Amino acid sequence: MSQVRVKYGKASSAMRCAAFVRGFKEAKAGKPLNYEAFPATNDQWNYERGRQFAFVYDGLLKQGAKLTWQSQSAMQDALFDRIII
Repeated sequence: MSQVRVKYGKASSAMRCAAFVRGFKEAKAGKPLNYEAFPATNDQWNYERGRQFAFVYDGLLKQGAKLTWQSQSAMQDALFDRIII
């Protein structure tokens, strides 16, 4: 079976999308994984990344409409350390 093609982008772009934010908030609230939350594959991945990030970062994701510098830095560290894929 062939693997999906990897497309690299900015971590902050993924962090701003609705699927990531929803996954982050649901994990922080202790809600179980919603397997059918998003039909699009990219949204499913971002939802899961948001949930993963919620378990390694204990802080504010956004301040108003903007991502906090702390969350962006923590996400970069998590990606570099391969905690989040």
